[in-house]
Amino acid sequence: MTPSGIEPATFRFVVQHLNHCATAVPTTTTNNQFVNIVKSHESTQPNMKSIIKTAANITEELIQPYEKRDAKQDGIQQTKARLGEFLKKKWKNKVMHGQYIRNIVRHLTSEEDTFLWLSKGDLKAETESEIVAAHDQALQTKYYMTKILNTEIDSKCRLCQQFDETIEYIISACPILAKEQYIKRYDSVCVCVHNYTSTYARKQRYNWTKKTPLV
Repeated sequence: MTPSGIEPATFRFVVQHLNHCATAVPTTTTNNQFVNIVKSHESTQPNMKSIIKTAANITEELIQPYEKRDAKQDGIQQTKARLGEFLKKKWKNKVMHGQYIRNIVRHLTSEEDTFLWLSKGDLKAETESEIVAAHDQALQTKYYMTKILNTEIDSKCRLCQQFDETIEYIISACPILAKEQYIKRYDSVCVCVHNYTSTYARKQRYNWTKKTPLV
């Protein structure tokens, strides 16, 4: 939760910058000026949560396992790596929202390849957010609304009324959707595979008589 009067993106930037100043960057006039600006803003908002204290708490959490080491000597890359591991652990330990990352580890799937699509930027922001929300089981299914939002509704699938309406159930297990929608989805995937292999074959002058599978 961000302090009142500050946009979430601005709050994250300030915390990251203060944490960066505290752990990896020697004190400079520019950093002091930045901190003074934050302090000045906080003095006008007595009821807001202190950004500087928040940054200090994050710094303390990051360096606790490394108390015998000098945080300044670690460098910004090591600090980012520890922050990434810290956040990943918190994400993984979430009972509901951590299911996706736990499945990746359980099935020995490459995390780098799995999340490569996020770094390419081929999708619109709205599409990316929908996919990530589905990964985190955060779309407003009836199960989510019942267990997380605590609404007084039935958690059963609105189509078949047999099992809890979770993301995984909607995607692969609902008998009503299996009759038509799943088939259409599989057909669409087959079309994509066919188009890709056909294009590849033309470029490589592939000899179809060899009957060597492309995929």
